[in-house]
Amino acid sequence: MQKCFALAVRFIFSSMLFVHFAYADTPSHLQTTATSTSQIFWPLWVAGKASAAPNANGIRYGIGPRAVDGYDFHAGLDLPAANLTPAYAVADGTVTGVNAGSGSEGNQVIVDHGDGRFTIYDHLSATGFPMVSVGAKVVGGTTKLGNVGDTGAVAGNYHLHLTYIVASPGSGYTGTKSNERLARSPLELLPRAQTAAADIGVKVKGSAVEISLPVAATVTRFVVSGAGQTRSLDYYAVLSEGSTDRNNTVQAGLGIAVAPPAGETDGRIVLTLDTAAGGAFTPETVTLFDYAGNIVYPTAVAQGGMTLQSSANPVAYRQPVMLTAMVAGANATGTVTFAVQSNGALGVIVCIAVPLVSGSAMCPIPGARNISNVQYSAAYSGDAANSAASATLRQVVNMDSATVTALALPQQPSASAPMTLRAMVTARNLAGKVAFFEKGAALAGCGPAAVSALPVADASPPLNADVGIAQCIIDKPAVGAHSYVVAYTHATDPGFDQISLPVTIAASARVNYTDMWWAGEAENGWGVSITQHDAIQFIVLYVYDAAGKPVFYVLPNGHWYEDQETYAGALYQPTSSPFSAYDAASFKANASVGTATVSYTSIDSARLTYTIDGVAGSKTLKRQVFASEDGRPKLQVNDLWWGGQEQNGWGMNIAQQGSVLFPVWYTYDGRGRDTWFVVPGGTWNGPTFSGDIYGTNSSPWLGVPYNPAAFAPFKAGSLTLHFADQSNALMTYTINGVTQSKVITRRPY
Repeated sequence: MQKCFALAVRFIFSSMLFVHFAYADTPSHLQTTATSTSQIFWPLWVAGKASAAPNANGIRYGIGPRAVDGYDFHAGLDLPAANLTPAYAVADGTVTGVNAGSGSEGNQVIVDHGDGRFTIYDHLSATGFPMVSVGAKVVGGTTKLGNVGDTGAVAGNYHLHLTYIVASPGSGYTGTKSNERLARSPLELLPRAQTAAADIGVKVKGSAVEISLPVAATVTRFVVSGAGQTRSLDYYAVLSEGSTDRNNTVQAGLGIAVAPPAGETDGRIVLTLDTAAGGAFTPETVTLFDYAGNIVYPTAVAQGGMTLQSSANPVAYRQPVMLTAMVAGANATGTVTFAVQSNGALGVIVCIAVPLVSGSAMCPIPGARNISNVQYSAAYSGDAANSAASATLRQVVNMDSATVTALALPQQPSASAPMTLRAMVTARNLAGKVAFFEKGAALAGCGPAAVSALPVADASPPLNADVGIAQCIIDKPAVGAHSYVVAYTHATDPGFDQISLPVTIAASARVNYTDMWWAGEAENGWGVSITQHDAIQFIVLYVYDAAGKPVFYVLPNGHWYEDQETYAGALYQPTSSPFSAYDAASFKANASVGTATVSYTSIDSARLTYTIDGVAGSKTLKRQVFASEDGRPKLQVNDLWWGGQEQNGWGMNIAQQGSVLFPVWYTYDGRGRDTWFVVPGGTWNGPTFSGDIYGTNSSPWLGVPYNPAAFAPFKAGSLTLHFADQSNALMTYTINGVTQSKVITRRPY
């Protein structure tokens, strides 16, 4: 039998590959482009055949302002080519217009691709024209529409002018003539790489901002802010004004000047936007958007050449981001402090005094900050050669988005035990349903399931319960590779979000000994964490040196004896840099200090035998029971966690029983020597676990009888784990007055 039930929890999701289908609030041109099944080609063949790559001759002019014998606002792409080069339909469709000598456009063909999408081919040669007739069906990349020519107002300038029209049902447009008021960037339709922020340069010059970008940039909107004002140049809004008004050099309070491309094709233009045209102010932030509303260049510009960027802007509701501050100076050093701005003033500090590394500093922001549009700021301390500087960034949040992630539990499932598919949904409205599929068929008994929200901790005003969990339990999973699909249907529109969840199910499973182990109350104060992934165990001993200071030994990769009840391997005592200024380059595993063997006498008991630095010993171990199952919905996060390769060398073992976590952080002290901290208890507030973090001193452990009376824990600070999902989290701690944040994930091995 398969069972499906919904649990509720409020937590933050990390980024995950997903497919999003939205209908009610998505512009028609985005829907139809995304859902079209016709393959798209560039209209000029490459190397004698149809291609999804840009034509070999590149792009002379893109959509937007240009300078050709004066200023005008271009409504399409100019693709230069030799006279009589064949031009082909970019996609399947029906010819709706064939116009000979059509004014400035010259010989013209218009193709209807359905759903209000049309492409228009101008300046076609008189040779062989017309090659198609109205009503003819065309095939993308195959049907020849004409030859490149110079008809119309472009005598001697051989090129194809391509226009892309998107007409709403109420526009009345039928595709018999061109209507550039409805034009969009052909790069919405044509396959081409998105413009990268690295391809764009921004400089502030008094009241103006100078933007250098490729002719073929996918940017269609520019937002300039400063002194409490915001002005926007939107290409599509300008085009909708018509051919006369769109050629005005002042639009929306911004004066426009443009320098022509340095090269004939695929060159760069320099676009200057001057606020003086509508009341001058000094630009502080400049944000560039593409046709789909994605931020291509999110930045803040300030004195001293400092910029602030977000890893995603806009970002989905309650999703984490990484802020990056960059200082363009002479070998800039110093620190950057990041904060949330409130009414233009410094608000909550989120990352304090982050050291610059190669001119940049990073600050991870938990999704809890991104529940509405927010203004972030970064302040650079300056150094002997570089002045202090600051920058701000407006983080845009898609309030209507929903995000779904999924996880299979246990992480190494087998046919010998039930498996749980757990979906997590983040949305302001959780009234939608979750369904589970395989090979297009719904899993029996698993939905559509309602998503229930876990009440959050008391707060004033009350916090919104905006994350839920829906589970599908498969009692008898089938052996082999599976690709499940988990879909969440929206409550407020006909859209849905879905992800693919690949899972491989083994025929049988090993006994899993993952837990926190100890020698009982008689030796309280030290312990052993065992984390098992399939056949591999990662074992850490948390003990004390001869001075009673905490040290750890790690067994990272061992082997099973033939009886499959004994696990053994080499022990290591690594060194590295202090946790407060961690540098993975300093990590040294060092030579093995000995060996350890764990012989399991039952599911809950074992014998630890070791030799460390030539000293042999043994201990009787048992699982450390610190909580019981409470029946409450919960995140399942027990595992070994780390900060990734860039933080290699330290880790955190999170033991979990019921809803209670027992995190142990093994890391390095101010001398780079091994040490560890423990969080013996804490509280949950939705996806966030918080508790006091303790250091310890105790009796020497190696070669002498352990004395639990010497165990002396002391509060070292606090720890907060913001779980983005059940595989990603933001770890924030304050120890000895130092507050830092690190992104952590489950440690794969």
